[in-house]
Amino acid sequence: MRIAVTYENGEIFQHFGHTQQFKVYDVAEGKIVSSQVVDTNGSGHGALAGVLNALNAEVLICGGIGGGAQMALAAADIQLYGGVSGNADAAVEALLAGKHVFTEKVMTLESSQAKELIALSDKMGVRLGAAPDTFMGSSVIKARELIEKDTIGEITSFRICVNSNLDISASIYHILRMPGGGFLCDIGVYYLTVLVNLLGRIDRVAAMVENC
Repeated sequence: MRIAVTYENGEIFQHFGHTQQFKVYDVAEGKIVSSQVVDTNGSGHGALAGVLNALNAEVLICGGIGGGAQMALAAADIQLYGGVSGNADAAVEALLAGKHVFTEKVMTLESSQAKELIALSDKMGVRLGAAPDTFMGSSVIKARELIEKDTIGEITSFRICVNSNLDISASIYHILRMPGGGFLCDIGVYYLTVLVNLLGRIDRVAAMVENC
């Protein structure tokens, strides 16, 4: 089996259509036997499916990916695992080993990608988990205590506003300008996780981000 990963400096590159390199792994009997980094030569979006096809890739691991590119991959019969971040080698090894996966941030940018990951985890018999490092913080524990004691009454809605200078932060952390890297996905997941933890199932979520 041959697995390709969108690649940059050892990490999974987060924008499929703009990736300049793939790291290609040859796998036999559940182990990596060789790997190489291949340039895309400026190809983008749907054309990258042709590059992968020419490389005889059967599986693609990547970060964000658009609907058109997903269709092109499906037409080329290439299995897609999108919405993945972190070290490229570790991602391939985790996939092959059937490891449980935990992340502090969101796992995918689209619900369709999340459904693919859930289906894969069910197939492999492993678990997916996501929660910020503040998930069991003292403030959350105190909030649960107040809710369970009915100290603050019935909760019917929740609102949070965050103001920050994205230009300053993005000059340091360039990933904030990439799909899934902005404050909505970076910070918003903290509040959504707390909501689910404290209140249970969420019926509706609305969000807006503006770069002023």
